Amino acid sequence: MKNRVLINIVALILVLLAGITTMVILLVTHEHTFDTLWTTDATYHWHKATCNHSGLVSAKEEHDYVYTSERASSCSVQGYKLYTCSVCNRTNREYLPLAGHAWGEVLYEGPTPYVQCGGCGQKSYNSSDFPEASLAFGACDHPVIVGEVA
Repeated sequence: MKNRVLINIVALILVLLAGITTMVILLVTHEHTFDTLWTTDATYHWHKATCNHSGLVSAKEEHDYVYTSERASSCSVQGYKLYTCSVCNRTNREYLPLAGHAWGEVLYEGPTPYVQCGGCGQKSYNSSDFPEASLAFGACDHPVIVGEVA
């Protein structure tokens, strides 16, 4: 009976040792796997782990933005310079100020003078938008267009 108990104890110890050895081998031989697509934020790009270690990342670096293209501003649409990360292709825009209206020559709607923007077509009846050389003021302080017959 003592031998049987001793054999069972030895067998149990061997099973436990085999289990521990297997666990150690699995832990040592585990290779992390990472997504091939980039994950990004405003500053960095990286590859997320696809194995059970979701907190791990690979190849985390700051973006390497290079100038890509530009869209000019108009009077009504803000333009921008476009930069693209040379590693992950994330884009970043640097916005440019509006260009302002490109007022043309003085036109008339009946007796009322106005100017029209060549970019967006907006009309302005504000004499401060008129070309300086086109206005003169008569005796009654009403603007008179230079070169027009009153």
